Amino acid sequence: MAMEIQWESQARALFQDLMGKGPPEAFKDSASAAIEREAERTARERGVNQIEREDVARACLRVAPPAFRPRVMKNLAAHGLDGNAFLPPDKQVAAPPPAAPKKLEDSYDSEWDRVHARLAGHREEVSRIYAMKKRTGPLRVLDLACGTGKHLQEFARDGHVCHGVDQQGWKLDKAAEQSRAQGLDITFTNTDLKTLDLGGTFDLVVCLYAMSTMTSDEDARATLGVARRHLAEDGIFVFNVINKEANSDPNAPMYRSVHVEHHLRDYTFDEVVELLRGAGLEPGTTQSSTVLDVKDLDLFIAARHGSAPHGK
Repeated sequence: MAMEIQWESQARALFQDLMGKGPPEAFKDSASAAIEREAERTARERGVNQIEREDVARACLRVAPPAFRPRVMKNLAAHGLDGNAFLPPDKQVAAPPPAAPKKLEDSYDSEWDRVHARLAGHREEVSRIYAMKKRTGPLRVLDLACGTGKHLQEFARDGHVCHGVDQQGWKLDKAAEQSRAQGLDITFTNTDLKTLDLGGTFDLVVCLYAMSTMTSDEDARATLGVARRHLAEDGIFVFNVINKEANSDPNAPMYRSVHVEHHLRDYTFDEVVELLRGAGLEPGTTQSSTVLDVKDLDLFIAARHGSAPHGK
């Protein structure tokens, strides 16, 4: 009992000090954090075991003002302790409803936005594509693996007719919602881009940040074939890849993803040319840029119709 009284005295003094600094609501986080630090410090000094830690919890809850109690209980729960087990029934605190599990699509979207912000701006990339296209006037634009449609939104704002394709429906739901909110009329199709056949052609076909996710030549060839099938005779296909020549250093930020984990792929320019010509496309303008402090890591390539695809 003596140990419990000691903890209770320390906890009461701490709460009184905090409450003297302002309204309890303003110090909910500070109070619980301060109590936790004090308990951890004393525990380290005295070699406190699990039973004595429960004494700490009981003491804190018995003297905690009501405004502080839910936050204290939340911190105790983080340490595997049920605060209500230390309180009489009339003082127990209702457990907050469990937080809804974070959807993969929510975390992925925000995570990709953060990653892309480190690479380049969507507007910057669209401007780069315009420079490679070298054509004015309204365009019919097809985005293969469009994700949440942010590049298409830039194109649509410039007055182009836009169509996006992606295999993941939740991304297209977000793309459609965001486009409508901006007053943009964009068409979206939920399907595997490697088997896509829309029955029409486009002046500009783009495939950004997707080719380097295709780790097999078979998938890469299928995607390039779809791009050619949907490309108008005088149209241009623009895509980007991780540049193998710039990704040879084991300390480079993309090296591990490509050469150790093997969930991404890098390309030499010669490899790209071989794949393009096999699909009946002829490489044209290229642009490389510094990404993640690595010179020339991001390689943009423009291609046009070439000779008939191999095997045709």
